[in-house]
Amino acid sequence: METWYQRMEAVARRKSFQIPIAIISLVSLPFLIRGWIYSVRQSNTWDVEQKMNAALREAQKSPPGLERAEKYLARLKAIHVEYAPDDLKQAVADYASALEQSIEAAKNGRDTTPFDQRMDEAKQRMIAIEKRYE
Repeated sequence: METWYQRMEAVARRKSFQIPIAIISLVSLPFLIRGWIYSVRQSNTWDVEQKMNAALREAQKSPPGLERAEKYLARLKAIHVEYAPDDLKQAVADYASALEQSIEAAKNGRDTTPFDQRMDEAKQRMIAIEKRYE
């Protein structure tokens, strides 16, 4: 009497088994790769979100003023976004750039409203991206 693995080995040697398995493998491969890419993007989006929240919490411990904003900006620039989705990278860069320009405008006594609006727009884009990868 043959054992189950000997029978399975005999079945696996048949072309009538190998061809459908090969077709199923080739068809499912793109879906597996796409799922893996989505998973990586999701985890990197979550990581950037957590680091930005940590930077904000840390900045809120400082006394209000330009020093707080500068510390927050330094923490934002320290966040590594290499593996995040491209649109999230761009939104974080836009947010940091607008914050930096707002700080410079405040130091020079100019109006910060246009930069604050750009920061809000970038923040809204980041929120939309984070929702996409939930």
